[in-house]
Amino acid sequence: MQPFTTSVRARLRAMALDALMRISPVSPYATAITGIQSAMNRFDASARRTAEAPLDNLAEETVERIGAKVELQANAAVLRTADEMTGTLLDILA
Repeated sequence: MQPFTTSVRARLRAMALDALMRISPVSPYATAITGIQSAMNRFDASARRTAEAPLDNLAEETVERIGAKVELQANAAVLRTADEMTGTLLDILA
């Protein structure tokens, strides 16, 4: 059996890395989208609780909504940064 040539080895390595990047659950996009969904769910749940019983825990629910807003903003920043970095990488490769 002949060993793989350097170019075949490089292509196989590139294909393996590409496949790994596609299946990896740890990507900035997936992380940011999950965080945004979590923040929206937290905000919605807090708003629902406030609508059902407006004066029960108004201060706690206000803090919860502010925290959800900050979480959403942070994850949106991650998404923007990942998009900018991807664009820069594509510009470098072009």
